[in-house]
Amino acid sequence: MRGVKLRPPDNLTGPASLDESLRACANAGITDVFLETFYWGVSTGKAGTFNARFNFDYLAAAIRMSAGYGIRVHAWCQMGYWQYQSVGAYNFTINPPGQSLGDPAWKVVHVNPATTLTGDVADQGFVNLAHPGPRAKLVSYVAELARVPGLCTVFADYCRFPTDDTTADAYPGPWSYDAWSRTTFQSIYGSDPLLTAATPGQSRWNTFVSWRRDGITQTVGALYQSVKTTNPTMTFAIDVPPSPPTNAAQLAKMQDWPTWASTGICDVVSPMCYSSTLSGIASEIATTRTHAAGKPLWVALALTGSSAHPDLTSQLNTALTNNVEDIAIFKSDVFLAPARQAELSSWLTANATRQRGDLNSDLVIDARDWAAFAAVYTGTPVAVTPASARLDYDANAVINENDFVAFKAEFARWHFGEDGVDPRDLDALMACWGDSAAPGVATLHLYDLNADGIVNAKDSLILLSLMRIAPSMDADINADARYDIEDLYAHIRTPTRDVNRDRAVNAADAASLTSLLRAGEATLMSTGQR
Repeated sequence: MRGVKLRPPDNLTGPASLDESLRACANAGITDVFLETFYWGVSTGKAGTFNARFNFDYLAAAIRMSAGYGIRVHAWCQMGYWQYQSVGAYNFTINPPGQSLGDPAWKVVHVNPATTLTGDVADQGFVNLAHPGPRAKLVSYVAELARVPGLCTVFADYCRFPTDDTTADAYPGPWSYDAWSRTTFQSIYGSDPLLTAATPGQSRWNTFVSWRRDGITQTVGALYQSVKTTNPTMTFAIDVPPSPPTNAAQLAKMQDWPTWASTGICDVVSPMCYSSTLSGIASEIATTRTHAAGKPLWVALALTGSSAHPDLTSQLNTALTNNVEDIAIFKSDVFLAPARQAELSSWLTANATRQRGDLNSDLVIDARDWAAFAAVYTGTPVAVTPASARLDYDANAVINENDFVAFKAEFARWHFGEDGVDPRDLDALMACWGDSAAPGVATLHLYDLNADGIVNAKDSLILLSLMRIAPSMDADINADARYDIEDLYAHIRTPTRDVNRDRAVNAADAASLTSLLRAGEATLMSTGQR
């Protein structure tokens, strides 16, 4: 994982401005973009559960454009942060008749009724993530994301209350004393928390702390279940501070992320290791690992262009020394500088551990590696030589189909994420039909699976073989368990099948059938697609 966090430009009217950032990332060796998909209460994708940020589906456009640079996309979502100034204010307005847009009662409330602050700083608006209303809306939203073709991960950030507004008072956990929390807590425990749990010295303080933490944990669990119910293999990652919830700085947030890891309601933990010193970063990595219950770590490093953080090479060396190579750098725009691109690229070339399937050692696993494997193993088992030992995945001194299956699994994880391949990936490939790699970069297009320079029917055949699905699933129009010219004739007579999965049945489907015929799919079905 060589990722960066990326926010779309404000006032965007089209995806073209993303191209410069993606080119810089590709030149630096970045493989993954954490696209800020939900922030300030609006969605970077299309309108649905939440209003859309732009007048087009930026998320879908970004996934397609990133694929041209060989880059995967993850949805970075600020789950509890629903408003900034006027943006997202609709989430806290009274519901119009017959609609469910939001509710002013969802916003967090400070323990001091005179305080109007509802976020970490002025102009921010946070929701009470323990409240069932915001929970239901977010559950619906992540289900939408889990259906997006080509999206690798739902990356959950801001699963918390705001930070403490001041350490000078007696209220280390000032959030949230809203009407719902007070009424619900009182119905369970018989006392108003504003009167009995406002400060650590009061009788119900510890109970109210646990209750609030448990409420946010329930929401995170509901998000996890929503993602997994919609797409069982999709990754759900959490973006968290490295300190455990017992830390004083964590108390106001009521964020018990170690419990999320230990109870299995997340797949990956991404600690924000933003210390200003290398020793601090090392300590943050160690602390996270102690509390992460064995979950994989995607360590976030801060690189903002200021002197507040150590230089990139030193941070990477610190991560590597602490057995971390999966990184998510904040933020992407630092790589617009050619010197930063060269710094990361050079460090990766010298230090990154090669994945086994990266047979040509170019730090990616792509069709060129597939060709290198196929040049050694042509379908007949061969004895291992010193030059081919890397291909012997099961270490039995023979390179055979079992090793090729293991290579293909690694190939699939590289392109489509740890979740492997599923129908969304085929939809994503179809959305890129006819695309080529971005000019001037060394990477192949993410969906150019045979390295012929274009995403087409041949690539769909390879993807179908990775999914272990017969190509006839889409192309056997006349349902005779074969795919041949008769299927094209059947489609022309009665067009009913959305072959290219563009959600329309039209002439483009006939063109896709023709392309599949020209790709020799009938031969592949009879001989077997390796």
